[in-house]
Amino acid sequence: MQILTINTTARDACKTGDLTTADRPLAQEINAHSNNYNSYANHSLVMARKADWDRAIDEALKVIKLTPSSHIGYQLQHAALHGAQRYDEAIEAFKIMLSKLESAPDTQTRKLRQQYINPSEAEREIRVTINAQLDNAPRRLLNTFTGRLCDRVGQIAAFKTSTEYKELLSSTLVHVDLPMERIKDVVEKYFRYVTLSHRWEEKEPRLNDIQDKVVDELNSVAGIVKLQSFCRTARAANPKIAQFHVRVV
Repeated sequence: MQILTINTTARDACKTGDLTTADRPLAQEINAHSNNYNSYANHSLVMARKADWDRAIDEALKVIKLTPSSHIGYQLQHAALHGAQRYDEAIEAFKIMLSKLESAPDTQTRKLRQQYINPSEAEREIRVTINAQLDNAPRRLLNTFTGRLCDRVGQIAAFKTSTEYKELLSSTLVHVDLPMERIKDVVEKYFRYVTLSHRWEEKEPRLNDIQDKVVDELNSVAGIVKLQSFCRTARAANPKIAQFHVRVV
């Protein structure tokens, strides 16, 4: 099992938050021993503490190059990529880290796998939370930011490509137990909606008038003007999704 050790000066400086001082001896170690993965690993940790994500990622890649069979470099890479908000790459790095733990030659390292959630389990629980959130929601909602009408499938698909979802999944993976309260909070915030009432007039837009179209790009006639105004009002209120009653024939 690989264990990271750290220079005493760097360790003490990290404890006090003096990251500039912590950086110095680690940089000296790297200059003196360029093949020491331990120094690069600790330097990546310090760079992450400083929110210098590019350097943290670079140092993690050097650890991976020096110890390709180890999980440590990928663990550092996941943390740095997550901090840099490169969530897709972070999740992939995490999956590789898990595979390295599972295939480790020693039992002690393989046991570390128990500290982390399986990505498929996290995705499943997020989906369960989404389904519960949408149980009492309207079947169709108007996304006031894209101007498109979304059914349940469309709403979920949009969420899974969103920054909110990717950040949630990436951060959830590092826990032993699923952080259900945070999952619920993120899902509730994303899928919240508002209902604006209005007076029905003779020429209201029907479902086929706006289905698969961008509301803001439609000709500003009759009920469409009201719909466009509705979107502006809802955007100002901040929710991403707003309900609109559509007459279906």
